[in-house]
Amino acid sequence: MRWQSVRARWTLSRIFIGVGVAVLVPLGVAALIVLGVQSAHPWPTVEAQVIRAAPPAYGGRLAVVRYSVEEHVYNEELTLGEEVTVGERITIRYDPEHPRQIALGAPVIWVPILLGALGVGLFLVFGGVGLLVRKVAGP
Repeated sequence: MRWQSVRARWTLSRIFIGVGVAVLVPLGVAALIVLGVQSAHPWPTVEAQVIRAAPPAYGGRLAVVRYSVEEHVYNEELTLGEEVTVGERITIRYDPEHPRQIALGAPVIWVPILLGALGVGLFLVFGGVGLLVRKVAGP
């Protein structure tokens, strides 16, 4: 009867370690893909001027900015992480193929970091539980 209990624990430990690896690999690959796409296709930056900002009641985070790309002037809405005032100059990035598509100055580097950290964290939890179950099961 003892061997069945040990065998069940070894099987359970393999399942936990397998789940840990199964979570780590896709999240790690997703992090590398996001990081690779961001670095392979960097958008150029341009200086923009805030020409309209949301009232303070709305947090002042929605703004219309004016910028120019290759002799064309664009006025586009942009959601900002902080309050801005009319006339303020900010740095934005734009898609060279579609200059109306804009984003704030710095690329979003925290997404691949978050995906990688989540994968490693879940791997450590599931792998740790798997190793603990294996240790309790004995040889």
